[in-house]
Amino acid sequence: MDHSRPALLVLFLLLVSGFQFESSPSAGSVEQFVNRLDQRIPDILEEFHVPGVAVALVHEAVPTWSRGYGLANLEQKIPVNDQTIFQAASVSKAITTWGVLRLVETGRLDLDAPVETYLTRWHLPPSGYDHDEVTIRRLLSHTSGMSGHGYRGTDPDEPLPILEQTLSGDGIVREPGSAFAYANPGFALLTLVVEEVTGESFSAFMEREVLGPLGMAHSSYGPTDELRRFVATGHDENGKPLPDYRFSGAGCCGLRTTAPDLALFLAAYMRGPGGEPAGRSVISPGAVNMAMEPVAHLRGDVGFLLGEDAGMGLLLETLPGGQRLVLHTGSNRGWRAVMMAVPAAGEGIVVLTNGAPGGLHVWAEVVRMWSDWTGLGRPKTCRVLAAIGTVTWIAAVVLGAGALAWCWRIYHQVRNRRRTWMRRASWTRILFRSLGILAGVVFVLGWWVVINPILEMLAPGSAPWLTAALTLIVAAAITGALSSTRGQPN
Repeated sequence: MDHSRPALLVLFLLLVSGFQFESSPSAGSVEQFVNRLDQRIPDILEEFHVPGVAVALVHEAVPTWSRGYGLANLEQKIPVNDQTIFQAASVSKAITTWGVLRLVETGRLDLDAPVETYLTRWHLPPSGYDHDEVTIRRLLSHTSGMSGHGYRGTDPDEPLPILEQTLSGDGIVREPGSAFAYANPGFALLTLVVEEVTGESFSAFMEREVLGPLGMAHSSYGPTDELRRFVATGHDENGKPLPDYRFSGAGCCGLRTTAPDLALFLAAYMRGPGGEPAGRSVISPGAVNMAMEPVAHLRGDVGFLLGEDAGMGLLLETLPGGQRLVLHTGSNRGWRAVMMAVPAAGEGIVVLTNGAPGGLHVWAEVVRMWSDWTGLGRPKTCRVLAAIGTVTWIAAVVLGAGALAWCWRIYHQVRNRRRTWMRRASWTRILFRSLGILAGVVFVLGWWVVINPILEMLAPGSAPWLTAALTLIVAAAITGALSSTRGQPN
């Protein structure tokens, strides 16, 4: 995920802060909730141009239900089912965290030791900061100071870079421990740490120590031939199938999994109905609680759209009803994913999609329905996206109406010969009008190139209308600059 955003988003944040969205009270059984999903999800997939989605539900601390909708592959018309495997993208970080905590609890890692203690194959490059302050704990909570770019993945037809190559160019760019800054390279580095400490591949360690014990039989950080036949295909915004990109820093974004498997992991944050401990003996209940404790306040676009605080491998949020929500989202090319839970209430949901960028809105809509059904209150993402959509629609309608009125006025003036094209104007007037026209053209081009793509991701229904309205306003302004009404100087 690209974590740089233009200043427009700050304006949106100020605008949406005044909007209040009330949650519906809890209503109906699991069966009634599932019936609502069955009715609504096909329309959501069509609306946001996403081929398929898999949903799984944790209810009363038990993985209760899962189902697939739509297509795993558009070209081959393969339907999504319970065994369909999706890329979990950055949701991978939450499971990776359990692997790291497993090593901590078995005495092979120290949370507060410098990460350099465990490195031989690669080292942090020189910087102006103290590398001893880059600890395992800070890597897990995105407070290590590491650089914050994303990974695009490697085409399956190309050789997969070794971890050291993936980390090449990464380093410390801010004071360790000073603040939250989402850093994918931090979890790529943790992948290397696990391999250094265990002497085996990251995927083999995670399968034996975490995925296997939790019963996640259809999940892997390095897909086997047996599982590969169940893997869905990622798609772009036009429905074009994308390659099955691979990641050498797998602990960051390389998990492939099913919705039922992720529901098993999500339920493991909770005490089971039969007295099963949180952590399910992979890690201790104390380690689970530590992972869910706030470490740093979220900043940037993560803080704008997702949660309030960072835990270890988790984002945290206090819902309107006062309950703590734990979550992580994922965004790889062609994929969008989310898992959310309120461990104290025993409720959770997993949504995996094979379409981008519309998958964000698919999972947000499913999560909205889930939060209304549980009565726990809508998460921040749902509230912010709804507010952005509302504000964008209002702006589009107001500016569109103004633009149409302006164009209509110019049309009538030209038709009635009360407006003529500029003739014999002074050099000063020509200069000022030319600068105004240039500013308008630059504004429109900048909007189309920079702002419109972000708006289309956040508000796909209303963003095109707002962009059209602004373009029409600038066109009317340019027309006005090139002409004048009778009685006015050229």
